[in-house]
Amino acid sequence: MTVQNKTLPKQSEGQGGCLPVLARLFWLVGGNVALFFCAIYIALRKATSAIYLIYILVTISLVCVRFIDIKYFMGETVNNERASLSHWRRYTLRLLFFVGFLFIAARILAKWNLL
Repeated sequence: MTVQNKTLPKQSEGQGGCLPVLARLFWLVGGNVALFFCAIYIALRKATSAIYLIYILVTISLVCVRFIDIKYFMGETVNNERASLSHWRRYTLRLLFFVGFLFIAARILAKWNLL
């Protein structure tokens, strides 16, 4: 009786369990939704200092999770192309612009009592 050499198939690049999927969902959807709700609380004048802290921490975590997604999980762009660190820099600049604009808009709405 001969024994066959059975090996497990190698994981292809991009596979790695659910962590890469969760990271991608966070930077695509979850973090942005959290920022939006924080901005709503700020605009409605119901924000405590905890909301401001959450706003800052979510922004920082979005940048970090996107970096980890690209560097360690073979992250992709929204168009399913392989992402590089230049994509990460572009994402970070756009995110910071969006976060700043959203924060200023929420503060203006709160100050002038427009909601």
